[in-house]
Amino acid sequence: NASSTLNHKKYGLSATLYNDKIITFGGYTNDTGVGSNLNEVEVFDVKMDSITLQDLKGVIPYQRHFHSSVQHKEYKYVFGGTLNGIQHFMSVLKLNCKTMVWSKLNFFLSERIYGMSITMTNDQIYLFGGAAGLLTNSMYHLDLSNCSCKDDFKNTHCSTYSPSCFNSSCYG
Repeated sequence: NASSTLNHKKYGLSATLYNDKIITFGGYTNDTGVGSNLNEVEVFDVKMDSITLQDLKGVIPYQRHFHSSVQHKEYKYVFGGTLNGIQHFMSVLKLNCKTMVWSKLNFFLSERIYGMSITMTNDQIYLFGGAAGLLTNSMYHLDLSNCSCKDDFKNTHCSTYSPSCFNSSCYG
């Protein structure tokens, strides 16, 4: 048993492995009888058998659940998600797991989406399916080597906050 317990009973959270630590983010809880979304980060140290709630720093993400995430090097990337099943997100977030500082990438998905499946190979992240109000057959491809994002089925690039977004680094 972990030396401390998870902060909340929850579902719809994401978990990734970084070194010997499992990094969880978000989720949905009904601990108090009133449902609420979370934006907390907890770190379970596998070797020490302990869990700690982290202080949020940087660009603090909105609470969400049913988002997707993947770990690449020291970064946890978080895609989409939903807030109470009403507000859906198109943002792409990044957590530096060394410093526990959040940042937002300079592009976003072309639709507000949650419940996607995600996989990764080398510097390539692929997101499949999910829901954007209705079920979708979208496939997104994020290339971390040049920080570009593409909706592969529509053959269009993901929307950007500024024309210079691809000059920014996905790693820094």
